[in-house]
This record gives sequence, C-alpha cells and structure tokens, in this order.
Amino acid sequence: MVGRFVSSDALGSVGATYSLNFLIIGFVQGFCVGLGIPITQRFGAHDHPNIQRYFYNAIYLCIAISLIFGVGMSFATRWTLTIMQTPPSLIEGAITFIQPQFAFIWVTVLYNFSASVLRSFGDSTHPFYFLVLASFLSIALDLWLIGLWHMGITGAAIATIVAQLVSGLLNLLWLAKKTHMVEFKRQWFSFSPSHTKRLAYIALPMGLEYSVSAIGAVIMQMAINSLGTVAVISQTAGEKIRQMFTLPMESIGMGMATYVGQNYGAQKLRRIHQGIRSGLLTQLCYCLFCLITIGLFANSLSELVIGHQPHLVELSSQYLRIMSTTFILHGSLMIYRNTLQGLGFSVKSKMLV
Repeated sequence: MVGRFVSSDALGSVGATYSLNFLIIGFVQGFCVGLGIPITQRFGAHDHPNIQRYFYNAIYLCIAISLIFGVGMSFATRWTLTIMQTPPSLIEGAITFIQPQFAFIWVTVLYNFSASVLRSFGDSTHPFYFLVLASFLSIALDLWLIGLWHMGITGAAIATIVAQLVSGLLNLLWLAKKTHMVEFKRQWFSFSPSHTKRLAYIALPMGLEYSVSAIGAVIMQMAINSLGTVAVISQTAGEKIRQMFTLPMESIGMGMATYVGQNYGAQKLRRIHQGIRSGLLTQLCYCLFCLITIGLFANSLSELVIGHQPHLVELSSQYLRIMSTTFILHGSLMIYRNTLQGLGFSVKSKMLV
C-alpha cells in the first residue's frame, strides 16, 4: 500500500525500520511464546491449579515488558535509527512509522500472549482466524487512511496498531468465554515468585533468541543504509515478500513448541519424535515450493510492491532469489529450536542462535 499509494521513498522509510522492529517487537513475540510453554506443559499434565498460577503471573510479566519497552523505545527511536545510519531522506518517515508502534507495544503483547495461551490449550485455529480477520481489517484501513485520506506513513502505522488490537481482543474474548480453561477468581491473582521465576527462565531466553538474531539484521541494515536510498527501497520490497514466504515456517515452529510441550507434560516422548520428523518433512516440502515460486515470479512479486521501476525490481528480485536458497536452513532451525523450547530448555536453544 505504501509503495504503490505514497512513494518509493515512503516504502524505504518503512523498510528502514525492519531490523529495529525485529529487534524489539521480535523480542516481545518470542517472550510471549515462552510464557505459554509452562502453561502448555501443565495443560498436558492436567495440572489445573498451576495453569491458573502461571497464567496470572505471566500477565504481570507482560505488563512489565510493555512498560519497559513502550516507554524506553518511544524516547530512543530517533537515536537508534541515527546510529543505524538511516539515510536522512528516510529517517523522518521511519520515525513516523515505528514510534507509535513502540508506544502501543502493549497491543503486540496482548495479541501474542493471548494467542500463545490459546495454542497452549490446543487451539491454534482461532488465533489464526482472528489474525486473518485482522489482516483484512489492516488492508481496509490502509485503503481508507492511505488511499482516501492521504495519511501516508501515519495511516499505515495506525492501521497496523488497530488491526492488531482487534485480533488481540478477539483472542482474549474467546479465551474468557469459550475455552473455560482460565478461572477469573481472586484466589489465583496473587503474585508467585516461584511461578514468575519459571516463566522468566523460559520466556526471557526465547525473547533474546529473536533479539540476538536481529542483531545480525541490524548490522545488515546499517550496511544497506550506507548504500543509499535505492538499495534500501529494493531490499525493503524483497524483504517484505520474503517475510510473506517465511512466516509460515515460523508458525510451524511455534506450533512445534506447543506440541512438544503438551506431549512432554503428558510424557508421550514417542509422539515428540514423530512430530520432529513430520515437522522437518513439512518444512522441506514448503521450502521447495517457495524456491520454485520465487524463481518463477520474483520479478512480478517485486513489481507488485514497488510498481514499474525496472532497476528497483531487478535488485529486489535478485535479493529474493538468493534468500530463497537458504529457506531450508531457516525452516530446520525453527523445528529444532522450538523443540528445545517446548522441552523447557530455552536457555540452551538460545545458545544455538
């Protein structure tokens, strides 16, 4: 939407925030997935009291993370983007896009934590349905705010926040009204140091895994930024398309963490072995599909994002084709790393990054 309705420079501004977004919001996503691991293990063991204790103490950690990152990054956005050598022509747009998302990072926490809890109870379909609904809502808001109201990058930021808020609230409503797994009783509300320690032991390394991976992305982004606006725009277009292809691999990985956690809690180790084999086979088949699709349609996909600009399309397509050859490594990592996390070894899985 930004690339076609605003300008290629505006698209470059959005792309210049990718690695910073990956660093901070990626930590939040990994952290929230980690909070669900003790819950899913207790669910597999049919330990209802500890499900409640872990759930409410996880909420307290979500509030703390939201305050720390929401306040800290709202003030540090410009400084961080400057350190990353963001081109002067793109930096104001980049701040306009990413700063509101940091200020409202609790919305990201809400969706990711609620989705993680639902997956812990074996329900991965409704978070998916609500996310699809949010995606269509985001597209509609983009058309309205960018296409009709000409709000540019600001409109894109608002659409992202509102859509994610809606999906998070729908997760929370479904969790409260339909699952009957969480009890809203005062007896479970008390703070428990032992439960919080266990949650933090698993969730913090999982968040740091995303952030450690993102450090490489930040260094790469600094190098790309130093090449100028053309390189940033081309890489942004290619990266947005790359994300579209690799997010299913990461979703399979998150599903693997829940699957392993439930079966580990129930002591069904044979099913864990079967799940690893099935997960690797799924990733291999999907990666082959991506490799063929990108090989055939990289130019068309790039042009869809940035319009008919041959030089930018050529660079974007080259980026996509090279990246697609490494997808199987990414997919395999998602299986093995999330298996370790599901078993509760999140510190050791972080050492693999």
